[in-house]
Amino acid sequence: MSTPPFRATAPAPTPLPPYTGDDATCAKCAFPEARTRYRKAGSYRDDEMTLFGPSPRPERLERECLRCDYVWDEALNPPDAPEPIGRELTITELADALSASHQGWALDLSPELAAHMAVGLLRTLDVRTRPDATGGAS
Repeated sequence: MSTPPFRATAPAPTPLPPYTGDDATCAKCAFPEARTRYRKAGSYRDDEMTLFGPSPRPERLERECLRCDYVWDEALNPPDAPEPIGRELTITELADALSASHQGWALDLSPELAAHMAVGLLRTLDVRTRPDATGGAS
C-alpha cells in the first residue's frame, strides 16, 4: 500500500466582512474616513511581497484608514447584486443600432465607422438590450 504524495493546501478563505459604506470607521484609531480600492481575486496589497503565486484572497474592496493607514478587506457592494436585465449587445448589433439611429441625417454612417464606434463604446460601456425595446437589436 503506497502513501499518497504530500500536498500543501491553502487554508479555506474566511468570509469577508460586509461593505461598511461610505462612512467606514477604522477599527484601530476610530477615524471616520477610509480610502477604498477594488482588488481582483488573487491580487496582493501594494505593501505585500508577492510570493509563491497568487494571493488566496478573493475579489474584494480594500479599505485604508486615512489617519493611521490601517488596511482591511471588505466584501463587494452590493453582495447580492441582481442579474442585469437583458443581454450584452455584440459589436455587430450595436453597430447596426448606431447606423439605424443615424438614418435620415445628411451623412449616414458607413458600416465600417459604425463598427469602429461600437468597438469603442463596448470598451467603456455595458450596453444591454431593453426588454421593452421594439425593433433594432434584441
